Amino acid sequence: MANFSRCGFKLFRWSVRKMKISPVFSVLFLTAASCLNAADNGTFVAIGEGGVIVKTTDRGTTWSIRPSGTTRTVRAVFFTGPQIGTVVGARGTILRTTNNGDTWTSQISGTQDDLCGVFFTGPLIGTVVGSNGTILRTTDGGAKWTQQPSGMGRPAGAQKFCGVFFTDPNTGTVMGKDGIILRTDTGGAAWSRQSSGVRNWLVSLVVNQSGREVAVGGGGTILLRTEPGVPWTLRASPTTEFLYSVHFADTRYGVAVGSHGVILRTKDGGQSWDSQSSGTQNHLFGVSISATTGIAVGFYGTILRTGDGGVTWTGQASGSDAHLYGVSDCGK
Repeated sequence: MANFSRCGFKLFRWSVRKMKISPVFSVLFLTAASCLNAADNGTFVAIGEGGVIVKTTDRGTTWSIRPSGTTRTVRAVFFTGPQIGTVVGARGTILRTTNNGDTWTSQISGTQDDLCGVFFTGPLIGTVVGSNGTILRTTDGGAKWTQQPSGMGRPAGAQKFCGVFFTDPNTGTVMGKDGIILRTDTGGAAWSRQSSGVRNWLVSLVVNQSGREVAVGGGGTILLRTEPGVPWTLRASPTTEFLYSVHFADTRYGVAVGSHGVILRTKDGGQSWDSQSSGTQNHLFGVSISATTGIAVGFYGTILRTGDGGVTWTGQASGSDAHLYGVSDCGK
């Protein structure tokens, strides 16, 4: 089963936090988790099965459930600052918050396709991607979403997009099934295909502060591009597990998480990666890292917290069967 998520980092310590969430079942694709210009204000929002949204304001020590208004699985979350965030999920679900994740309102997406990735370059301009080749764009904060053609020239049902990242309102990248990478410099009005060199799922993409692009996906795939216009290169990976999410804190430090509790860490901007012990065998689907705190989430309500960059890790069962698919630092 294929499942799917950007921010900041320093040197942390990890520990599992317990949550009380009603159990939910069935996993589809996964999620993305992101933030724009994030700073560590101690506030994180995690999302998952059955419309679950939980929030912490103390760097992951305690978590509380926030009403989402939906029972549909939500798979990706993106905050543009401490107030405004967007969540996307099953059957065209799009939710928006303007009060730091305390309450959420539904938006009309115009599609029943599953939505798996979301990215905003500011409070108004954003792009959402998903199954059946879905690419949606808004320029008014989600009051209206417009379908964009992918230009793939094959049946839309064969296209599944997961990761999305924009460096400015016009320049962006989408990726997904079979190693697909699409690029636009027209705000999504037109897309062109790039060679990834792989056929594995690509589900999460980040551009760090130096402009390096890192993508991860199936079979432990890690791709690196040092600047726009140069080819993607396959990096040596210490795992063959599915990597679901990757985040960077600065130009050097980044973390990727994946199935069976895999956590990888880079100290050189994605050139090389080392395995770290997470203390859990549960799949980890989302990670968000800021200057002093990092949070990773996964199966059965798993939440891992770091305060020293992953030097030490502890893990335990959360006491919940709820699967968490994404997490975002709510930023400054």
